[in-house]
Amino acid sequence: MNLIVKKESIITTSVSTANYLEEHFKKKTKIYVVGSNSLKKIIFDKGFVEDSKKASVVVAGLDQKFTYEKLSTASKLVRMGAKLIGTNPDKLYPTDKGFNPGAGSIIEFIKSASNKPNSIIIGKPNSYFVDTAIKFLNLRKKNIILIGDQLETDILAANNAKISSVLVTTGVKNQNKTIKSSIIVKSLMDLPISK
Repeated sequence: MNLIVKKESIITTSVSTANYLEEHFKKKTKIYVVGSNSLKKIIFDKGFVEDSKKASVVVAGLDQKFTYEKLSTASKLVRMGAKLIGTNPDKLYPTDKGFNPGAGSIIEFIKSASNKPNSIIIGKPNSYFVDTAIKFLNLRKKNIILIGDQLETDILAANNAKISSVLVTTGVKNQNKTIKSSIIVKSLMDLPISK
């Protein structure tokens, strides 16, 4: 689409989750991470300690090597009092071969097995993710539009952060009729191009 995007301007929920941990927990806090190696690296590079037995925080994200053992460990820690923090609530994500389970599905597994329905979700629709991205990029809300394909995460995040939004209807089928976007398009190619 002829967009020039610098690597430094890409902010993932992993980065945002690590920043949240740094803001709310002391260094050397024991953390158990269910997620990718990159999520673990980002978190443990901040000075936190990996611990599967006495962690006071469980972080859950997308883990393509998720196992029953990881579910058992994470849910046991949460039952013992560890705080559950999820990177994002997306239950599905698109691939070339259809949809795969996302981080939200793994978080729901852990919540169910730990009998603790509460968790902190860092990514959309939490305005924390959007607000920290805006601050990091040094932009003003009136100059931002959030583009997404899911009403309950992307568009709700825009609404929570009080910024404009575009819903692209090529993603997950959206059932919620109460969440409204500023604009709806069928494809990214339908977006107006500024010259």
